[in-house]
Amino acid sequence: MNDRRKIMEHPPFPLLDAAEYERIYRRRSPSSYRDLRWTLRDIKAKRTMFPVNPDHLRTLIELGLVEMRDDVPAITNAGHQILD
Repeated sequence: MNDRRKIMEHPPFPLLDAAEYERIYRRRSPSSYRDLRWTLRDIKAKRTMFPVNPDHLRTLIELGLVEMRDDVPAITNAGHQILD
């Protein structure tokens, strides 16, 4: 089974529709989904040892999973639902 098919059958962000997955998939490699989830977890845990990857942050904001509050990334309700 190819990577694209795996992602569409077992999406990492279950609240998104298929068109949104398709748009994101064209821009990113399958391994980056894992990176995005780890970035989301790091933001939730408020880990500040390393700065958040700006590309990951931009993507998570576009997906509505993260928002900026006083120049600090914060998880939205959708982001919490994905991680819980």
